[in-house]
Amino acid sequence: MRSKVWLLVLSTAAAGYASGQEIEKFDGTWDATVVCHPTVVGNRQVKPFAHQMTGVVLKGQFAAVIGTEGKPGWSYLHGPLDSQGNALLRYDTLLSNTALSIDPALKVGDKITWQATAKFGPVSGSGKRLGGRDCDLSFAKRGPSKEHGKAR
Repeated sequence: MRSKVWLLVLSTAAAGYASGQEIEKFDGTWDATVVCHPTVVGNRQVKPFAHQMTGVVLKGQFAAVIGTEGKPGWSYLHGPLDSQGNALLRYDTLLSNTALSIDPALKVGDKITWQATAKFGPVSGSGKRLGGRDCDLSFAKRGPSKEHGKAR
């Protein structure tokens, strides 16, 4: 699995991250939804969850956040897009409920980080978590935005 991830990272890097109008076609405000499906780990049921957040793409960088940084339930989804809309995103979150974690050793407030690949189009996009539990990402563009900093 790791070799597939590195192959994706290297192929994305080889494609190059463009600048100017080519990459700015994705600029704007986006609704982002992260849905992680229920699963079973050992004899333990891990509950599903869905996070909806508002994000911004500006000059090839996506950023979306919900919650209060430093508090359980905070989540930050971010990463670069290339000129074709391919993205390697990172999801950082502070655990709000231990029933949502596949790791029974984690406590409320512990940090969880994972990566996802995504593909953005002119008005929508989708993605999938790399490794771990089954999680899907979806994106819907609201409109243009010039204020990237408001997403974080």
